[in-house]
Amino acid sequence: MCFVIFLIVMFPAGASACGWWGENQDETNEEAIVVPGVVELVAPYSPEGMAKMSRAYRLGLNVPQDDTLARNWAKRAAQAGHLGAMSDFAQYLEDGVGGPVDLAESVKWYRNAADLGVVSAQHSLANMYFDGRGVVRDNAKGVMWLRRAAGAQHRAALTQLADLIWQGRIPAQYPLEACFLWQLALQNGLQDDPERCRKEQPDMTASAMVNIAESALAAEPIVWRK
Repeated sequence: MCFVIFLIVMFPAGASACGWWGENQDETNEEAIVVPGVVELVAPYSPEGMAKMSRAYRLGLNVPQDDTLARNWAKRAAQAGHLGAMSDFAQYLEDGVGGPVDLAESVKWYRNAADLGVVSAQHSLANMYFDGRGVVRDNAKGVMWLRRAAGAQHRAALTQLADLIWQGRIPAQYPLEACFLWQLALQNGLQDDPERCRKEQPDMTASAMVNIAESALAAEPIVWRK
């Protein structure tokens, strides 16, 4: 038995791949594909190799850019159990990249990835439930998945949940929860208005704001002080 090895030059030495797709999230969890050096040896029929082939074709990394091939490789990697590829393939299906839109199949793959802890998939699945795309609209399930993603400090989930609480569409679990979520998002790199909390809740005291900031820095639940 012989194995074909593909040689693909991916990134300059010391570079790493981050969130290439979707929400501009830096991928620091285990499903991220990080290329540590100049040359990466890829066995294309391993789950990781197929996922890398998908991303190479999606981005045109030393191969011709081809969304159809990217989608096909993502599907094979997802079927082989690669966590990041499950979420990537779901997004191809959702957006119709490299093939037709298939929202029901997209939900299936987002759910597979979300159940296995892929935070970006949890956030995407929440919105599929909120919007009723590919699944029966279910706000309770949407909130559950959104809170799960926010609990993992997914920046887009944090800001979305804060907005929905401020809009009165989701009840807060504790006083000033939305401000805590917003502050946590800022500390996770959100480039937005640092004074949003004061604008949304102008009656908030200075001591409460300090408490929120300290709790967000520690990424711990708020302990309220008078």
